[in-house]
Amino acid sequence: GSLRLQRLAHALELRTWRTATRVLPVTHVLADIVTAAGVTPDRVRVVPNGVVLDRFPAQTRATSGKVTLGFVGFVRDWHGMDGLIRQMAAGDSRTALTLVGDGPVRAELEQLAASLGLGDRVHFTGTVPHEQVPAEVARFDIALQPKVTAYASPLKIFDYMAASRAIVAPDQPNIREVLTHEVT
Repeated sequence: GSLRLQRLAHALELRTWRTATRVLPVTHVLADIVTAAGVTPDRVRVVPNGVVLDRFPAQTRATSGKVTLGFVGFVRDWHGMDGLIRQMAAGDSRTALTLVGDGPVRAELEQLAASLGLGDRVHFTGTVPHEQVPAEVARFDIALQPKVTAYASPLKIFDYMAASRAIVAPDQPNIREVLTHEVT
């Protein structure tokens, strides 16, 4: 939304796709966008994201009496985490939320949680080293993938699956390429 020179960026994107020997989108949704832009289907090959499973050893989770919701990533306004925090204030006090990462709305979300009296239930870790992410995800009962662009394949979903966490994510085509309702 805040990208400058959008027409130039779009023109360069189209030129790059159209002149590439091979285009490797991470979702079929993105592949459809690329072919609609004029790239012949024989030059497009979907290569989904993945995860290194060895980073996620089997871990048992100690129960704290609370259901811990968790999010890993760059926190942006469009994720809608403010709505979740507001729901927590109005809902069951046995839920907790851990946000692992940073982003332009982190301070705003911290202020919101404090103003709603959720300081003991909403935890912000800030940015953690990449090798620490599996241990953070292991603390979640339910891993969250809030709103996401229509063509993306969020890496966090692969981390959540590797850690055997329950996942709540939007029901949209690119996410259905990775997750099956009530199965994964």
